[in-house]
Amino acid sequence: MVSLHLMSSAVQNSAELSRYFVPLLLVNLSGLVVLVGLIAFNTVRLIRQYLRHRAGARLTLRMVLMFVVISLAPVGVVYYYSFSFLQGGIRCLVRCADR
Repeated sequence: MVSLHLMSSAVQNSAELSRYFVPLLLVNLSGLVVLVGLIAFNTVRLIRQYLRHRAGARLTLRMVLMFVVISLAPVGVVYYYSFSFLQGGIRCLVRCADR
């Protein structure tokens, strides 16, 4: 979270933080890669347990699927408004540049 906040500040042309943008970007990307790796590892492990009929695997799979379905609505709303905000900012920049 601190890294994302510093990146946001660096993007806003802060002279002291702009030199840290690339290292912060690399830290955030490495964190994302680790997170995706952990999710993939745990998903493969859960599928193997389900196929081997381990105790609790069906319940765990149902809970994971319910969590994914329930989390799609808020993620979709945040994505929609973030995309609209960015698109509006880009349109404003294009209009201002044309003048």
